[in-house]
Amino acid sequence: MSLSSPPSLPSAPGVRERFIAFTFAAMDVVLEVDAQGLVRYGAGSPEIFGELPEALVGRSLSEIFDGSDAAVLTGMLGALPEAGRFRDLRLRARRGGMLIDVAACRIPEGQGRLHVAVRHASARSEPVPALPAPTLLPDAAFVRRGALLAESGAPAAMTLFAFEDASGARAALGEDAWERVTAAVARYLHAYALDEGAGDLGDGRYGLLHGTGLDVASTARGLEAVMGRLLGRPAMARTFTTEITRGGMPRADAARAVAWAVSRFMEGRRPPGDLASSLAEMVREGAGRIGMLRKTIHRRLFEVALQPIVRLSDRRVCAMEVLCRLPEGAGGTQEAIGFAEETGLVAELDLAILERAIEIAGQQEGLLPTLAVNLSGRSLEATTFWSAASGMLDRFRGPASALSFELTETARVEAVSVGAVRGRLEELRARGYRVALDDFGAGASGLEYLQAFPCDAVKIDGAYVAPLVSDPRARDLLRGLVGMILGLGASTTAEQVESEEQAMILQDLGVENGQGWLFGRPALLASRMAL
Repeated sequence: MSLSSPPSLPSAPGVRERFIAFTFAAMDVVLEVDAQGLVRYGAGSPEIFGELPEALVGRSLSEIFDGSDAAVLTGMLGALPEAGRFRDLRLRARRGGMLIDVAACRIPEGQGRLHVAVRHASARSEPVPALPAPTLLPDAAFVRRGALLAESGAPAAMTLFAFEDASGARAALGEDAWERVTAAVARYLHAYALDEGAGDLGDGRYGLLHGTGLDVASTARGLEAVMGRLLGRPAMARTFTTEITRGGMPRADAARAVAWAVSRFMEGRRPPGDLASSLAEMVREGAGRIGMLRKTIHRRLFEVALQPIVRLSDRRVCAMEVLCRLPEGAGGTQEAIGFAEETGLVAELDLAILERAIEIAGQQEGLLPTLAVNLSGRSLEATTFWSAASGMLDRFRGPASALSFELTETARVEAVSVGAVRGRLEELRARGYRVALDDFGAGASGLEYLQAFPCDAVKIDGAYVAPLVSDPRARDLLRGLVGMILGLGASTTAEQVESEEQAMILQDLGVENGQGWLFGRPALLASRMAL
């Protein structure tokens, strides 16, 4: 590409001429843009925009760029603080479709004017890639990215942007146009994101993980400009920013509190009030609950209850499920376990319960049947959990028949972790421990789990047991499930069996084992040993 010559320079150039010469050594076109976005000065190569830059004077800068790229540039320029700059923003020119790299700065005392420099992307030494297409993380992935960033120790903050009536705007624009809006928002937010931490939280809400020095107000104005240009009307965003690291808390716990608050916010479960105050309240609530749960785990303030699992053929107890009972201050046990899974504390809770189960198995060897220990998929995903659990089992001197393990379905194993979780379940089986899939059918991942994970047994959720007596279709469905499970070489256990009629039907359908109040309620260890 031929470059136009810079303006003729005197033999002894002044400061302005020197800067112009330096600019043209690296760039193809320079533009000066006023506070209204109109070009006031242009110089350089005609090949970039298909015409002389001087011809752009008096025109809006956004007219020069293609579609949503113009919206991204409008937002970036609108967010630029005094003495701020950006560079290497890759856009496509409207005329000719040329890929170009854009840099801009706003000099102090520049009366609101911006100085923009562009070059053909091929002027770089590396090959020119296609237009970048950064994407927004889905809500759960964004929350996890924030937690990981906080645990890294990097000074970071999280900002949420919420636009009103986004669903109405989406319906009015149509899906194709809304995808262009989303793409433009992604490109804009990625310019400020740490660790690609930009997320779509649904219904016009976006999240950004960024450095603590970011000018959030300016960034919000830029995002409003992007949205406003593409929506064709003014767009106002409400914002909430919090540092991921909170004083007085470990970094990881601070991240968990923020992530939990954001998750609840995305689900619409937030207290009344403005965005900032309600989110701040949820962060405080999350931090308090995390502190309470961590204290309960580390001080072993929970108790262990055992519930029998019986063979339906002779009603003999073949195993006891190990269940956790938390103190009243920690909230209901099921809710607390769900909270632990949401916040990433479940691995610590599972480790503490496993440690207690191993103690019981050692102390009561020969007096108790197999103890079935629950493991969350979230725990098995974690390398630190598996390292600690493997160490405990290495030190356990009892027979493998003393323990078995149940993979719970309350927290879905992420696709990227399926291989690791499968390997850990296979290692448990290689050590001689039986592995069961718990609560089969309770969640959306039941069949996926059955296909993905090796198991010796499947525990069928009580939702399939409850209607058996009155609903012939329920019996047909369960008969099919049992046949499928047996065909895979696994045994079956029905949960929440509460009546003799249910037990008889289950036995007729080929179910081998049962668990539920008919055979015994969960009882604390001391009470169970006294029976």
